[in-house]
Amino acid sequence: MTNRRAAATTIKQSGKQNSVKNYRITTLMTARLLASSLIAVSVVPALPAFAQERIGFNISAQPLSSALLQYANHTGTQLVFHADTVRGLRSQGVKGTLAREEALISLMSGTDLEYRISGNTITINKRAAGSDTQNIPAGTTMLAPIVITSGTNPQETVYTTPGSVSHISAEDIQRLPPTSLGDIFKSAPGVIAAGGRIGSSADVNIRGLQGQNRVNVMVDGTRQSNHTYRGYRGSRTEVYVDPDFLGGVDIAKGPVATAGGVGAMGGVVNMRTLEASDILKDGKNYALRIKGGLGSNTTSPPPTSKSIGKEDKITYPRVSRSGMFDGDSWSGNIVGAYANEDYEFIAGVSRRQTGNYFAGKKGKDSYYSPIYKAETALSPFGPGKEVFNTSQDMTSALVKGKTSWGDGHSLALGYIYYENEYGEMDENFLPYIRGANSPYRVAQHDLSNTQTHTVKSTYEYKPEENDLIGLTANLWYTDISSESNVIRAYSGGASYGMAPKSVATGIRTIGGDVTNNSSIETTIGTLSLRNGIEYVRENAKEDGGTSLSGTYLGANPNGKRTLASIYNHTSL
Repeated sequence: MTNRRAAATTIKQSGKQNSVKNYRITTLMTARLLASSLIAVSVVPALPAFAQERIGFNISAQPLSSALLQYANHTGTQLVFHADTVRGLRSQGVKGTLAREEALISLMSGTDLEYRISGNTITINKRAAGSDTQNIPAGTTMLAPIVITSGTNPQETVYTTPGSVSHISAEDIQRLPPTSLGDIFKSAPGVIAAGGRIGSSADVNIRGLQGQNRVNVMVDGTRQSNHTYRGYRGSRTEVYVDPDFLGGVDIAKGPVATAGGVGAMGGVVNMRTLEASDILKDGKNYALRIKGGLGSNTTSPPPTSKSIGKEDKITYPRVSRSGMFDGDSWSGNIVGAYANEDYEFIAGVSRRQTGNYFAGKKGKDSYYSPIYKAETALSPFGPGKEVFNTSQDMTSALVKGKTSWGDGHSLALGYIYYENEYGEMDENFLPYIRGANSPYRVAQHDLSNTQTHTVKSTYEYKPEENDLIGLTANLWYTDISSESNVIRAYSGGASYGMAPKSVATGIRTIGGDVTNNSSIETTIGTLSLRNGIEYVRENAKEDGGTSLSGTYLGANPNGKRTLASIYNHTSL
């Protein structure tokens, strides 16, 4: 005979499992306990696979609640226990190749709890006070219902998070390796990387809004956007990052009342770079990842066309494609990581090179234009021909470390370097190229160049026994500089072939934010509070504007801007 009772329980996780930080799962569950003044819980025979299967474990010493959650995530086991049962208890962790039950016993060693296994479900209880252990059958493991918890896939957050959000995992990115940064957004609903083949940057559009900081695109929570004016096309908000170093992308559509949301009305995109947990295997505290790739359908950029309109100085698109092994299209990177109970470190370097690609051979090459009342070229390049200004030669590196101490303290430091020499297409110019009789010709321009430097520090204080404190403080600095002939064409009237030879633009930004996450149990549920402040200081520059009649006519930003916000996000 058993009695039934209900318990509402909240499980809180603070960790790095699949890049999901600080989430709560609230579960209402009803369980039957043995109707007896002495509670004796016996081991119910488990499935053979549970007892016999041996797998690798690498769970460090930590609070028992988080250790059990890692165990559930790793083994696919359903755990049932009450939050008060494990509150204040710590686990010594478990490492090595063990059967699942052996690992569980090691995790709970010294806790005076008891467990029961039924199929793939484990119920954990406190040992009943004054229980008569002499009446417990031989073979019973005494350790101490009531909560159901399991791991959460970051891709499933779109179904559990209030609001319109998307997540792009590292697996999604690598399933079809991107040839440009904009490729990673192809499957994100409502999100477009405008001008994905115009240079090596991404200009993210969310639900029709882009540019002018309408969408804040960040790398590891730092602002990376450089703004350039491009004639009738308007302004591009350019973000640069190596796709091979991405561990995931989180997208929040619409206004966001959290860090990163200040000044952004269209949404916030945060591209997270790799962390040690992204490449470490279970049971291991070090890893080395080496990746490489070869491609075809590109060729190294031709000599630059020096003067548009003069036949002897124009370079025409080629039709001879490169092979797989001629070196015009390749990528490679190496990343190493190490982690122990109190420290983790990751470092890597990456190289990527692609030449100008070739357009497809099939399909029409012209259409009848009612405006010009004549057959008009669909593209200035033509089927099967080389597409000028689509090459890139990229080098990037990252170094990140994190240390933890005490009851919930941690400090992380990181540096990211990025440099790319790339072709850049003038999208404003393309509509005017209409065929052999057009006054304009396609041309291979001088290559553009962009460098970025990013430094970030993060301090966290999240004590296990205090649900009112979940503090995160970030301080960061970014420096982006670009030289571009396309930018030059629209800066103060300078045209191709005129001085200055190039125009340099850039932006230096310093920023920070402090956020505290709290939760309060009420009679109607868990009240979650997120309060914080954010500060951003931008210093934009352009050094090549042409002076006409003594007037500086630089078209790109020159000035300083300050953004600040105080935010609160409350949910029940």
